[in-house]
Amino acid sequence: MTAEQPQRPVRYSSSPAPSGLRGAAVKAMTRLMNSSNQDRVIRTGLPDRLNFPPISARPFTRGVAHYGIMIPDLPPPHRFLANLIIMGSTGFRAWDDNDIPVGSPRRTSQLGWGSAATTGDSLHVFDADDLHHESDGSVLQFGDNYRIAITYPEISLQAQLQGLDVDLRLTSTDVNTWVSDSGIYRHFTLLCAYEGQIALTDSGERQQVKGMCTFEYGTGYLPYMDLPRPLPKALKIPADFFSYHVIAIDHETQLVACVMGAFGDLTAGMAGDIRTAEDGSRRLGISSTFEVTTFDSKPISYHGRSRMVMPSTFRWTFVESDGSTSYIDGEVDTQWLYAGMGYIAGYRWSGVIDGLPRDGRAYTEYSDRRS
Repeated sequence: MTAEQPQRPVRYSSSPAPSGLRGAAVKAMTRLMNSSNQDRVIRTGLPDRLNFPPISARPFTRGVAHYGIMIPDLPPPHRFLANLIIMGSTGFRAWDDNDIPVGSPRRTSQLGWGSAATTGDSLHVFDADDLHHESDGSVLQFGDNYRIAITYPEISLQAQLQGLDVDLRLTSTDVNTWVSDSGIYRHFTLLCAYEGQIALTDSGERQQVKGMCTFEYGTGYLPYMDLPRPLPKALKIPADFFSYHVIAIDHETQLVACVMGAFGDLTAGMAGDIRTAEDGSRRLGISSTFEVTTFDSKPISYHGRSRMVMPSTFRWTFVESDGSTSYIDGEVDTQWLYAGMGYIAGYRWSGVIDGLPRDGRAYTEYSDRRS
């Protein structure tokens, strides 16, 4: 970042709705995907079928699949767990890295992996020959060192990658938040309790961990997913900014918040949901804003590509119908890990939620491909 080329501001708000031709295109895209917005809850409850099928090798079927286990508040030195899988190519500018050396997108899977304590490459790319899976998604295994097994509501993760050894057991609470629910893409996030062990293999010291996390699943299809190569940037869906947050409010309460931007400065969708196992999921506020308040002084990149200027501090604001405000002030205090779809980090936060002062830790994904 230089004085001649200042960092482009980041500020997205759920209202007013975007206008003009680009605004009409954004509205059409969100309607087609049936995406959630702050003032629009698209669906509640669990999906009709509790299976999690991966990408298909056959054309005209599932062309992308996404899995994630996100933990926002691990003890030091880890702070957070990044565990994000994308199988195939989404066609969204914010999420695709066309420089990943791949053949057919349907044969390619990406895993963003690590914690605040890991070093080395955080992005792992697998060919279909490295993947073993069951057609219903009950087993997903990359090579010999990474395995997810799902017998709902139980989910297990065993992995030894890049010096990080993880053995976790998740139990879904049946509390679910829908991000999108359409024939072309459906994505939901389950509130889960977890317990298990995590260790750095070099030290051999194992930590017992437990708490609340998310299990994410998304899948979809559009015709370009059958192409032998990812779409060139100029032809991708112009959703070019994305940030997702899993925020630990306390040991039982979680806030998930997401923002997607399009055409450089238009809000394509954003929402925040408070969740507990006892009370379920509820939308926080009738309007919301996400704003980066300070940026890092220099951009980062991954092996010379995916160059971005990352946020140092930011604020989420949620306004209720009576005018009362909840807010989160976040400050990134870990390294950023590259995950193909963007970068992942942990942060500390303070703020006010439902009138009460709060603070804690959180997990974030961030991708700014507006240029």
